[in-house]
Amino acid sequence: MAWDKVVLDGEKIRRLRERRGLSSQGDLARAAALVDPKRGGLAPRTVWDAENGKPVTRRTQLLVARVLEVADPEELLVAQRQHAAENAPGARTPRFGWIMVAAGAVLAVFSAGSLLLWPHLQGPAPGQAGSRIGLDTAVWTVNGPAARAALANMDVPRAQIVQPTLSFSPALGLGMTGINGTYEQAGIQTVTPFRPPFTVSATVMAAEVTAGVFQLVVTSADGGRGVSLAGGQGANDVFTGLDLQSPSGAGTHWKLKGKLSEPRAPSLNVWYQLAITVDGSGTATVSAGPQGAQPRRGSIPALGTGPFYVLLSQGSGAYGHGPNRAYWRSVTISRRDAVTALRLWRDAPLAPARDAVALRSRSDR
Repeated sequence: MAWDKVVLDGEKIRRLRERRGLSSQGDLARAAALVDPKRGGLAPRTVWDAENGKPVTRRTQLLVARVLEVADPEELLVAQRQHAAENAPGARTPRFGWIMVAAGAVLAVFSAGSLLLWPHLQGPAPGQAGSRIGLDTAVWTVNGPAARAALANMDVPRAQIVQPTLSFSPALGLGMTGINGTYEQAGIQTVTPFRPPFTVSATVMAAEVTAGVFQLVVTSADGGRGVSLAGGQGANDVFTGLDLQSPSGAGTHWKLKGKLSEPRAPSLNVWYQLAITVDGSGTATVSAGPQGAQPRRGSIPALGTGPFYVLLSQGSGAYGHGPNRAYWRSVTISRRDAVTALRLWRDAPLAPARDAVALRSRSDR
């Protein structure tokens, strides 16, 4: 390996990338282009190399560290002892032996008339260790401009916007945590806004509650028009339960406008159904309650005609002393006669397409 090449910890890079909502290697490559616009950032294949134990340049190491907000780029290096052991002369024979065994297994599959990708190429199911599933960045973005404008004004004093930690489970959906102190907010917003009339519906469950564990929000781009349907534990009964909040203009506080439950925090491990409808005149109607129970309703007039972004978030005010975890199982938006699922995650490509084509072509020989 050349003196200016290094091997990075691919699993660590993958975990950090997914936590930042960069669901694919291409997303990280595009983010690198924003960090280094003069030289065009990184190619997706280079990111794939970095995540799969291939030697990369120091420049790649630095750019990946900057995109993933790793203060010390050396933290991304693979453990030198492990790397040395894998490449020691005595280690080559067993490694070659394992390759031959794997090759024999692949040939056996090919001879049976089908193609099976190796498990490390398939990746585990969402929510399992090493999952290659990520936030669908065609639909959502983490702490986008509208989210920041709205969430910063959910509290007085203004809240600090923090990075949410996202996870993915086939049974529970999109997991969100990250709020662990006072006056903190975090979330994801839709990439594109929607014009009324529409109804956004979400199914959510609280797994840990010490503050505002979940919030379904529709907001204008400047955060000055919108409605928030939030569930959590507050400092007192007024701010505990399912709450309705709304601002009165850009830069104004999202004040409490009503209650949709008794002053009790959302029950743990119970699915709640939330819905916000904005009609053509700009009036918002909201409903919330445990699935299967009669929901409570409220309304906010003069919301405006949008367009509005959809946010999934969590936050804390003066009361926020511990972890909060929620799972969003589904989010849909209904407009006139059409109902569209706002997909929360997608499979992240594990290797460039040309590699898959090459693998496929080898199976035909």
